[in-house]
Amino acid sequence: MSNVQRKRIDIRRPTLAELSSIRSIAMNALNGQSRNLSQKIFWHPLYLAVFGLVFMGIYRLTNMVEGNTKLRTFVLLILVSAVFLTLIEFPCRNVYAKISTEDNQPDGCLAEENLKHFYMARIDKERVIGIIGILPANAPGAYQNTPTIVHWTVIPKFYQYAFDLLDSALREAKEMGADVVSARVYSTDPMLKAFERKDFTPVVDEAFDYLSFFGLRRLVLQKNLSEQPGFENRR
Repeated sequence: MSNVQRKRIDIRRPTLAELSSIRSIAMNALNGQSRNLSQKIFWHPLYLAVFGLVFMGIYRLTNMVEGNTKLRTFVLLILVSAVFLTLIEFPCRNVYAKISTEDNQPDGCLAEENLKHFYMARIDKERVIGIIGILPANAPGAYQNTPTIVHWTVIPKFYQYAFDLLDSALREAKEMGADVVSARVYSTDPMLKAFERKDFTPVVDEAFDYLSFFGLRRLVLQKNLSEQPGFENRR
């Protein structure tokens, strides 16, 4: 978590004028996950093996033609790395563009009617540092008639406030009369470990794209609110 000194933050529902900002923040966070995926794929053993073979092939070819110095080898390594990262960025962007499109459908978690079920966290009364959605059980995108957390996003510098947002969502779920709350995430989501720290456990772990070979998964996590201190059933 960040070492930034804690300040007072304001967590509230968005106004009508702020609803478009919710969607924009969520989309930007998904774009960030595409970068996480491209880096994850680059370091996958299979991808590294292909990279190594290509690099050695080019290295030997240039050595035969002109000879290689340490500087030339270093520059060659950088260039080949950049090409391999660029090649994998395109399919990663495409898969998250597809996710964004699905989320913005009338039955998706960012459907127009769902934006009012988000919370925004502001610091110094103006700067938005994070959002979290807590969809009612009957809302589009909710998982099997349970209140469902979606698009929990916090600026990395302000991660120390992340659990304030999550607690707001959990309280909302409890006020809905729920004993179980779900969360929809992807394996590239930087907040996944934070969910695990709060005792969310996976109930769905599925491959949904050919990039799942490299570890991309669609997850649904759940948490029993009756076992959460401070969230006893108040029905």
